[in-house]
Amino acid sequence: MEICTGIKSTEDLIRFIKAGGTEFYCGVIDDLWLSQYNYAVPLNRRPWSEANFATFDTLEEAVKVAHSNNCKIFFTLNEHCYNAKQLEIIRKYVEKLITINVDAIIISDIALIEFLRINGYRNEIHMSTGGLV
Repeated sequence: MEICTGIKSTEDLIRFIKAGGTEFYCGVIDDLWLSQYNYAVPLNRRPWSEANFATFDTLEEAVKVAHSNNCKIFFTLNEHCYNAKQLEIIRKYVEKLITINVDAIIISDIALIEFLRINGYRNEIHMSTGGLV
């Protein structure tokens, strides 16, 4: 088992790779989510701006850097549950995550497994410690 470290920028990623890290987790809280939920309704278990990428473009850059260094990036969708309106946003995010080619998605809500598969996600899915409650 690897120690998985949270990142919020490519700069973080590079610093941790230089320190020997190989697996990283992160989230994106972008304008689409913020316009409807701000930080009051979290997308993941790190619901503050300083802990997430602000765009999927910056996440894509980080994934390219990680993969070029034989490292992995896992995306967090690990709140305990999401409502139908939130799932519509997450559906759009899944399309982006497929294109970006994140190595895995970390979830807490086991029902999200089927949602991800129905929406074309085929990479690994990891259960968050929050899903073991």
